[in-house]
Amino acid sequence: MTIERNQEHGTIYIHQDSHIRMIVATFGMDLSRPLAIRMAMKIHKRKADNQACYPTICHSIIGSLMYAMTSTRPDVAYAIGALSRYNHHLSIEHMIALKCVFRYVNGMKDWQLHSE
Repeated sequence: MTIERNQEHGTIYIHQDSHIRMIVATFGMDLSRPLAIRMAMKIHKRKADNQACYPTICHSIIGSLMYAMTSTRPDVAYAIGALSRYNHHLSIEHMIALKCVFRYVNGMKDWQLHSE
């Protein structure tokens, strides 16, 4: 987490630019096309006939985004909270939703909390 203080203007900026760039690059989404919406789909519990995804990768992605969410990115809180409810029954549909969140975060990686 980076905290920048400007005494002249009396402002404080808090961001995780380097962490966001690292996790987006780690999971290969750094060249993805940015999205303007966090999660546009409704998530359902996986049924027996749906194909499961790799749970370790999904859990790593959710954990990485959850760290950013709790510190400086409350804008992705709903999406990550909704996806983390299905940690035991993850499907390809959930992985697609995670990629949408990554595309949103990739487009908004310069986003900062600002205080005056």
